[in-house]
Amino acid sequence: MDFTRIVESHWNSILAIQASSYSDIGTEDLEVLKSKHEASPDTCFVFITKGGVILGYLLFHP
Repeated sequence: MDFTRIVESHWNSILAIQASSYSDIGTEDLEVLKSKHEASPDTCFVFITKGGVILGYLLFHP
């Protein structure tokens, strides 16, 4: 497993993780998540298995 920078193909998995994790408090729209990534792409990652399954994501932004 590894951390890797977010690329366009990761967003559907990120949305699915968010929906299953934050349904009680609400989720953010894709545009909001992408704006955080655009603000600081060098500090946003997914945690991905060697088989390509995304298990989590990190959106660190200023």
